[in-house]
Amino acid sequence: MNLENEHKLFEEFPDLFKKDLLSRGFECQDGWFALLYELAGQLENYLAGNKGCEKPQILMVRQQMGELRVDVFGGDQVILRMIRQTQDKARAVCELDGEPAIGLFVCAPYWYRCLCRKCAELHDCMDIEDLRHEDSTVAIINELHLKEINLSEELFL
Repeated sequence: MNLENEHKLFEEFPDLFKKDLLSRGFECQDGWFALLYELAGQLENYLAGNKGCEKPQILMVRQQMGELRVDVFGGDQVILRMIRQTQDKARAVCELDGEPAIGLFVCAPYWYRCLCRKCAELHDCMDIEDLRHEDSTVAIINELHLKEINLSEELFL
């Protein structure tokens, strides 16, 4: 996430986003900033109305396998539900620009991203279904190659 957006979250929600706990910052792109900002507002409102609730400690905010992950310690079931709902919403939001996402894409081997069509094309990412097809094609070719090698070895025996 860019420094301006990180700074805004740290400054406006210091009880939720502590720099010492989030020493690596927000390990996701700016497209999910609005979701995180909305989540922080919801959490603060809930905590203000529920003084006895244990305050959550947000330990990490990151992208993993094309999904938003908010790792938290403490809080109650309501807080955990709010976080899960935000993570679920992120599946429909492009992590790069915040536009509606159309699916999961592969930008490099084992690097999955939730993207809109424009960002997927701009970054030359492959649709996850195309990757599965490509992987199965490669597996078939490898299997045929192995059979070919075995046949040639038998000829020399």
